[in-house]
Amino acid sequence: MTDASPIKSLAKIKSFIDDEAKSLHNVYKLNKPNEENWKEILETMRISFNMDYEEPPVCIEINQDGIKCTFGTLGNFSVFIGKAKSRKTFLIALFISAFLTSNSLIENIIVAKLLKNKNRIIFFDTEQSQYDVSRVVNRILTLSENKDPQNFEVFSLRALPPKERLFIIEQKIYNTEGLCIVVIDGIRDLISDINSPEEATMITSKLLKWTEDKNIHIMTVLHQNKGDNNARDM
Repeated sequence: MTDASPIKSLAKIKSFIDDEAKSLHNVYKLNKPNEENWKEILETMRISFNMDYEEPPVCIEINQDGIKCTFGTLGNFSVFIGKAKSRKTFLIALFISAFLTSNSLIENIIVAKLLKNKNRIIFFDTEQSQYDVSRVVNRILTLSENKDPQNFEVFSLRALPPKERLFIIEQKIYNTEGLCIVVIDGIRDLISDINSPEEATMITSKLLKWTEDKNIHIMTVLHQNKGDNNARDM
């Protein structure tokens, strides 16, 4: 995000997964298609003409000049893209603060919704030191005016190699009851080769699997190249 005002740019940073990525959402749930089972697998993906599909619950809305814009829903993920030092982590801190807040200023701009039995938030940082992550946490607690949130956990995974970071995150996601929001700041550090199509497909499939299996919203961070506006992490 490069706008000097993070609040004004909130509605612009919403990112959707492309159709090709969405088609991977059942990769980990189904057997590999072959000549014998492909029809059975395809049937599990059929869209019924007679069924009313339930709209996913909204967990984050942006209120701009009285107009509410849906930013995040359960079962999906969002991507924050921006150059280094463009305050992407600060923007995420605003979102998390809204979930924990008793601060009316934030509540009037960022409308965050947690269900009674689905209210836990986990923040994973993959690149900053424990000291720097603690500063982000202190900012969140100050903004939210909540000094001891019982539904919020933060972890610094910088000391681990990529595969171990990925393993730890997955284990924590699947072993946390009542999980609603997961933040991964930065997603690039869960893979070894940023130019590998195989690893990019793998991590995309993981995000799709986690969000669908656990019905959560995941916020991720990608950095842009210094010389252009292309994301360089995946």
